[in-house]
Amino acid sequence: MRANDLVIALRATPNVQTCLAESGVNHIFAYGGKPKVADGSPWIRFDPEKALAQFASHCERAGVKHVVQVRFEDNEMFDAAPALAAWGISSSWITIARTGGERARFDGIVYCAYQKFEDMPFKSIPGLLLFWNAFAAQGAMLAFLDRGIRIPSNVKVVSISETGFGPAYIKPVTRFESDPIDAGEKIADFALAVLAKGRIPPPPVIAPQYIFGATFPF
Repeated sequence: MRANDLVIALRATPNVQTCLAESGVNHIFAYGGKPKVADGSPWIRFDPEKALAQFASHCERAGVKHVVQVRFEDNEMFDAAPALAAWGISSSWITIARTGGERARFDGIVYCAYQKFEDMPFKSIPGLLLFWNAFAAQGAMLAFLDRGIRIPSNVKVVSISETGFGPAYIKPVTRFESDPIDAGEKIADFALAVLAKGRIPPPPVIAPQYIFGATFPF
């Protein structure tokens, strides 16, 4: 509809990638998996590989034999299985289903996760849960508090997180944490370099840190 100098596509779907490739508009991909439509455009990766290796090593030292990963429906971006397998640790998945049309509401994700773990029999609760959605982690930990299930003595919890944006709990959460301000500055600096039309530097990589907390202590 109007001229654009640059598009920054965050977690672009394949349809968006195809549209951008066909449009000829200058664009950058940020976050998400490797773009399925390979058109040579820069890709700013979110790379948790180093943090995952630290987490897997922590599990091995703590004697963890199995990790259950938790994701919200349609939020399937990361997988700790390869890093865990390198230490001989198995893993499986729980997917929190959407209910009541709660597609984009964060409080809806909290509620769905609360219901999932509120209804789960005590004997079925895993020893260690790794949450790839901070709002799902929030809902699960509320359910555990409500049921008197103790963290980390009954169940250990690790969650993805952003600096200053939870999940909130009565104890510091062990987490994969990225700083959204730092990430935004890196993306903006790279976008400005692309717009300058000179030599384009290599795209930055956004990497979270693995931070020890009390929900899965060191």
